[in-house]
Amino acid sequence: MRKLTLSLLLTHVVVAAACLARPPRAAGARRAGVARAAWTVMLYMNGDNDLDRFALADFEEMAKVRYGPRVNVVVQLDRIGGANTDESWGETRRFLMREKLTPTRSNSLPGFSEESNMGDPATLTSFVTWARASYPAERYMLVIWSHGDGWRRMLREGPSDESAAARARAGAEVDELLMRGQLTDSKLASMNLLQTSLEPQYRTISEDETNGFDKLYVREIQDALEGVFKGGDGLEVIGFDACLMQMIETAYAMRNVARVMVGSEELEPLPGWRYDDWLQALSDIPSMNGEEVGRAVVESYRKNYERVKPNTTLSAVKLSGDNMGRLATAVSALARELMADLEAELPRITQARESCFTFAPRRGYHGVDLHRFCSQLAASGVNARLRARAEEVKALVDSMTVGNYAGPARRAQFGSAGLAIYFPANNAAYQDDKFKKAYTDENEFQAVRFVREHLWDNFLHAYFKRV
Repeated sequence: MRKLTLSLLLTHVVVAAACLARPPRAAGARRAGVARAAWTVMLYMNGDNDLDRFALADFEEMAKVRYGPRVNVVVQLDRIGGANTDESWGETRRFLMREKLTPTRSNSLPGFSEESNMGDPATLTSFVTWARASYPAERYMLVIWSHGDGWRRMLREGPSDESAAARARAGAEVDELLMRGQLTDSKLASMNLLQTSLEPQYRTISEDETNGFDKLYVREIQDALEGVFKGGDGLEVIGFDACLMQMIETAYAMRNVARVMVGSEELEPLPGWRYDDWLQALSDIPSMNGEEVGRAVVESYRKNYERVKPNTTLSAVKLSGDNMGRLATAVSALARELMADLEAELPRITQARESCFTFAPRRGYHGVDLHRFCSQLAASGVNARLRARAEEVKALVDSMTVGNYAGPARRAQFGSAGLAIYFPANNAAYQDDKFKKAYTDENEFQAVRFVREHLWDNFLHAYFKRV
């Protein structure tokens, strides 16, 4: 599986010529009186796990960009490291990106060097607050870069380093087989990676191996960012360069934080986003708004993976203007109608769900495309009231989606239209889900706001009593 990190790229390029001429330490200082940049992109990059080498590869992509003075890109990079050399450091460093920059200790910004816990929301708050103050801009973008898991909480038994490393190696092999469409049940069985025990380390956002495998829950991200970006001074874009994050549960949590959200319904390949492509586009045209940047990220992802990784997805959706609130209300209305008509319409509801495939097949996840389910429900012969509710949800998803890519293997039965939703196929699948308690109103641990405030979970539990 790939990342769920918060790629935070925040920079204020003081003067283009000065940034190129001076050593990186001087380039990181902000001069009084300098005009605000057009964009500050903040990359919260957690490579303090088995993604270390992929973090370095993405850093190298960022260093290919010819940055202008109107776009700042700042990176907080935490590594697991190796030998105690400048190139293999294992602490946390901050960088102001520029062309040909290398991720060495000597090139990092002065005044910050520590072993940060990237799974602690206070670390995220500190980075975003620092970046906004040091590199003010008209618009801000935050990317969280790491392993991702959608909305869930994580249950973990602390494994030994040896067992964690073994799972990481096996997980990398599973990822590649999945992306090639070559993962079979017999192969899973031979690797002793059945869905009930698959990769606990990947069921998380921004897991920090050095700090006790701590991780960020979506609720922690929501609370941290709402504390910094509030009163209309929010993020233009929040991006999740990580697996399985583009769900209604996550989007609802981010509705008061950002105007546009970019993420994947499906697993991401380990290399993740293509930074040199979309960052160069933004640097060339810094007048882009959030929707245009979201589309640029999605388009660069499509160009990178469509022919070689057919199982990939990426989308950009509008959260602002109460788009997310209206969609959540419409899903609640659909859930209410589904519960009211459950006895009479059960065969057609079941048929519609069976026509949907879950993302990350055979990995124990239960996200299906929301638009796909509503399309199948509306076409199943249900009554007019239920059909109208399903069509309303579809129309809202369409109107919110400003960019969507689904590889050839994620169209058709997957119907990847931009947002997934939690929907186990039946009660047996739900009972097998070790994270199921998080999807109840009673859950107090990092409570999921969409679950607490809307009725989808109520429908699911009524449905599971019958299937």
